[in-house]
Amino acid sequence: MNYAQLVRLPAPGSINTGVSPARVSTQIQIFGKPGRLTQDCKETSAPAKVRELLETRDVGPFRLRGVKPWLDVCEKVYAEVKKDHPELYSQLVTAGCFCARLVRGSATQPSNHTFGTATDHGVKVIDRRGDGKVQRGLLVLYSYFKKHKAYWGAEYRIEDAMHFEASNELLIDWKRRGLV
Repeated sequence: MNYAQLVRLPAPGSINTGVSPARVSTQIQIFGKPGRLTQDCKETSAPAKVRELLETRDVGPFRLRGVKPWLDVCEKVYAEVKKDHPELYSQLVTAGCFCARLVRGSATQPSNHTFGTATDHGVKVIDRRGDGKVQRGLLVLYSYFKKHKAYWGAEYRIEDAMHFEASNELLIDWKRRGLV
């Protein structure tokens, strides 16, 4: 199977059922307010609680730097993908996880990467944002992240199929369980 092949996105409303994107207000309530953010990554701009929870870990196909509970999710997802789709697993790439910065194109909105709760992916190469298409392998990857209450950026106003993040519901669950 050509996992890097670009295919049409699923119909709007057919993905991310049962979960919602992480709200900035929820992340700030849990992690604290970030410092001054720009379009460039700056670790010192991340909230202190994020910096306390940051780890760099081999999660399977690559190393990621993010908050511990998100890395736990990623580790589980990649282990499941490796077992069920070893060819896809061997082709996964990342543009990273933690990056304290603004959302691309925004002057005020912190990116979920600021909180170490989002990861960008691709198959062989990073999937291009805003083209309305998705790599076939990311459709497969999405089904695994969904099982773990993650939200897929393919449903953002500007499609961002490379982007997987902790859903608002998952963040609240982590807080309830004392993980953050």
